Amino acid sequence: MKKAISFLSVACLFLCCLLTSCSTTPPTVSEEHMSQANDLLRQARDYARASDFENALQLAPVLAAEVKKGVETSPASAIKTDPAPDLESLLAAWESGSYAAWTTALEAGDAKATRQSLVVMKQQCASCHAAIGRPMIHVTGVR
Repeated sequence: MKKAISFLSVACLFLCCLLTSCSTTPPTVSEEHMSQANDLLRQARDYARASDFENALQLAPVLAAEVKKGVETSPASAIKTDPAPDLESLLAAWESGSYAAWTTALEAGDAKATRQSLVVMKQQCASCHAAIGRPMIHVTGVR
């Protein structure tokens, strides 16, 4: 009797897990790119903290490409504000603003400027997330 109950419990648990996994929404392509960018940012931050500006700088264009792909593949349904912001303009502002300041600081090997530009970059990312009505998206790669 115990084996039957145990088997039934395991079978119910498996079915619940299966149903739950089927009902969850998979991440969009955009979310995958932004998540990858966040991971790259965290790695670059760690390199910069260790004064390994060269490796941090090597990650920078890969990170920028992921952010760009994330913006380009962002589904209209992901934007929760009306009117929707011009994502291309926000991307261009990021590329010419905080991202450019960050890469310049990395090229110079300036630890203080690198930290400061990362803070500004995080703020700019958060502003973009708020502009699309999704302020709950946090950039975790920067502290």
